[in-house]
Amino acid sequence: MKMIIDPISLKSFLDEIMSIQLKDVIALVEYLEAEKLKKGTVLRKPGENEDQAYLVMEGTLALYCPQKRLIRPFFRKEVAFDMDAYFSKSPSDNYLIVKENAKLIKVSRRAESSILNNLTQLKAFSQALIQSAKGSNQKWMRISQMHYSKALPLIKKDHHHFFKVFNSFETASLLQVNRRTLSRFSSQLFRSRKSFSVKALEENIFNYPFSSECHPQVDHVHSFALEWAIQHKLFFNTKTRLIFDRMKMPYLSCRLYPDASLEKAIWIGKFFVWLFFMDDFTDKLPKGQKEKFWEKIVLGVNSIVCKNKTPRGSGKIALFWNAFGNLWDEFTSLASEKFTEIFKESLYQYALANRWEAKNLDKGSIPSIAEYAKKRPFFSGGNLALDFSRFVLEDVAPGVYKHWNSLANYKRAASNLIFKSNDLLSYQKEKQLNDYHNLLSLLQIHQNLTEEEAINAVIIEHSEDLKKFLEIDRQLSEAYTLKTQDKMLLMKNIKYQIAGAVEWSIFDTKRYIDF
Repeated sequence: MKMIIDPISLKSFLDEIMSIQLKDVIALVEYLEAEKLKKGTVLRKPGENEDQAYLVMEGTLALYCPQKRLIRPFFRKEVAFDMDAYFSKSPSDNYLIVKENAKLIKVSRRAESSILNNLTQLKAFSQALIQSAKGSNQKWMRISQMHYSKALPLIKKDHHHFFKVFNSFETASLLQVNRRTLSRFSSQLFRSRKSFSVKALEENIFNYPFSSECHPQVDHVHSFALEWAIQHKLFFNTKTRLIFDRMKMPYLSCRLYPDASLEKAIWIGKFFVWLFFMDDFTDKLPKGQKEKFWEKIVLGVNSIVCKNKTPRGSGKIALFWNAFGNLWDEFTSLASEKFTEIFKESLYQYALANRWEAKNLDKGSIPSIAEYAKKRPFFSGGNLALDFSRFVLEDVAPGVYKHWNSLANYKRAASNLIFKSNDLLSYQKEKQLNDYHNLLSLLQIHQNLTEEEAINAVIIEHSEDLKKFLEIDRQLSEAYTLKTQDKMLLMKNIKYQIAGAVEWSIFDTKRYIDF
């Protein structure tokens, strides 16, 4: 059924893609057709020329091959057509079908040519649509080539609505896998539902309006970190080595600092592995030995960074000292003197806070919520990670030091988001270890909440924290000038850390999914 196009409504819709002046939209309407179509409508069959493109305003369309295998879906704001057939001006080999009642803007090949000839001011918008369509096409091509265990979570993350429209047969055909295999995998996920990682994925809890990115040479960083850990004998047994690839420890640093130079990315990757190994080693120590271990770590770190001398020792602690001694030697050649002093203090605070946590675990002491909230950014490494923003950016933006203190509220809001998202994701793991250093556990102990109530309370807190963070971000962004470019760069990196910590926890590592 044909629809009358309201220019004002159309402008509002098109502005979500790229801003266009109303007078240009009014001129554009003359070349367009709008249709409202019911589910099941076949827009084009195999063998027919691909002379139309459809911009989806509402609903869902899909491309199927003649054997009815799903090739890809088209959702709101996407251009639906067989791209290869359209640009080669040849018949399409595929079906284009309306999968969900839809409102479409239809543009013929002839109309597109007229628009570009007569409304030259819209060429940039046309190019934006083409690039978006190509990017979307490539994305679904990559998804169809992925292993289903990787592809399904990605679809759930970006297109949760997909599973309301397409059945298990269609999903299996898109991923080119047997439907029973997909069903078994879904059953495994269902049995893992106690893992908050699964719940977060299914309910889209961490819905940040900024994306996570990953360092383009992450595999390179991972390889160097693995080789370094082997060289320093940090794999204390065969099992430790076997789980290294599953944990993907260096991937976290690549999520937090995707723009770092390769040299610095490799160093931070190795440093994060050192932190992870100490954390896991502490977990395995019996009560009464955890604080002593961190006392020795504090001693060794102080000796190395203040006296440039690695203490002599034997056993596991000597391996951690020697590994850090090597890191320190490399660090001093990569960092400025200014950041070297910052790192010394930040690392010292990290080690002291971990000694505090270890002492509590040794004595079975449960901290108050206030005390925990104060210490959490330190022993978790959150403050340390935020401090590394200056290390990563100082070579390209020396002005980051000037702006650092003016972002105090911004960093505090980011820190709250990071620690609450991590507490939600790591809760089951820490619960199994009887570690009460988690906000969910403390809410159950001090406020008599049930586990479900504690989870929901922290989800709500996280949501409120996100609103506060976005408001601060908006205010700072609106005050942008050429003199604050380095501040904006810091803000960009901090947002990478918020989104990257969650992305790593849910998609990269198996550290939490098994609990």
